[in-house]
Amino acid sequence: MNHYTLAEMTPGLTEEFTVTVTPEMMDAFRAITGDVSPIHIDADYARGRGFPGRVVYGMLGASFFSTLAGVYLPGEHCLLHGVECKFAKPIFIGDTLTIKRMLEDGYMTIKVNTPCLITCIKELNTPRYMSVSGVFECYSKPVTVLDYNALKDHPLIDATTIGLKGSPTNILTSFTPPQKGAGQMLEGNDMKTCEKLAGILSEKHII
Repeated sequence: MNHYTLAEMTPGLTEEFTVTVTPEMMDAFRAITGDVSPIHIDADYARGRGFPGRVVYGMLGASFFSTLAGVYLPGEHCLLHGVECKFAKPIFIGDTLTIKRMLEDGYMTIKVNTPCLITCIKELNTPRYMSVSGVFECYSKPVTVLDYNALKDHPLIDATTIGLKGSPTNILTSFTPPQKGAGQMLEGNDMKTCEKLAGILSEKHII
């Protein structure tokens, strides 16, 4: 178990662990929760529903977030208040999950099977301008629009889980991020100036 203190938890700090789901884990989870749904405990039943085997309990997979926070980052000093997750695809016995977390100014990475939905933040990459030849090339390529009408009959699409009906989020308001203010210039090479600079960087969680 790790013992990170608040002072030691700086942006960019990362911890991860890997776990393979076993039949023993499934049996223990069933004994604790009382969930005896046949899709989780009967391989033949699961195969009859189109799955390759017993489907792992979704909350068993989600429970490893507790391990991540309570054992790895921060560890001893953590009390997890909540976890919000969405199950994009079933997990099966024998699958290996990699749970990785970076602090608030960083990232959390989970190794999953595809297909899956991936979202990103603006800090993911620095965009670049296309070359002139690239601009002309993109105009010559066809554009396929995958809208609702194009995908509604796809076997993996459930109309009740997309759009407003399937959204777990209600947007109250939207706004553009505020523009960054002007930079601050510090002059001097004495200890007082250095301490002031260190204080500013510390407040912004840069150091």
